[in-house]
Amino acid sequence: VNRPDLLYVKPGNYKVRVASEEFKEPGKLRPLFGQEVTVKAKKDSTMYISLLSKQMTGGIRFEFTSGFLSWFYGTGIYLNRDTLSFKYSYGSREYVYFYPGTITVKYKNKDGYPTYTPPDKPGYEDTVLFTRKLKATELVTIKLDYDLTKVPSTALTMKIDTTRDR
Repeated sequence: VNRPDLLYVKPGNYKVRVASEEFKEPGKLRPLFGQEVTVKAKKDSTMYISLLSKQMTGGIRFEFTSGFLSWFYGTGIYLNRDTLSFKYSYGSREYVYFYPGTITVKYKNKDGYPTYTPPDKPGYEDTVLFTRKLKATELVTIKLDYDLTKVPSTALTMKIDTTRDR
């Protein structure tokens, strides 16, 4: 609770923000709650600001089938948003929290597996699995599967559970 009773400012536009904690994206422990507003302070006037707390980040987590794990070798996938990159380990069950935006999910062959690309094993290649827009209020669980009996364009499937979307 670091807020002054009164705050005297010069006229102008100000961004006012309240947050449940310091947040560095991506975060693994819990979602960020708070609100941010821009206000215009006028000369010789009083202003009252009321901020409501709401979830400011979205959470995403993954489940992996044995079919997916046998095709996409390694220890995890990568979540990218703008210039951020986060490795999500295959053994993890936690949500990873991001500010709203587009998340790209990639398989990267960075874990010391063969660098050649066998014609029948596209899992050796760096692959964009999918891109998804993440909203501030949602908690999403995505189950990834890869079925070798299907043609390559339909072999990768996802089941998306939007446990909470508000």
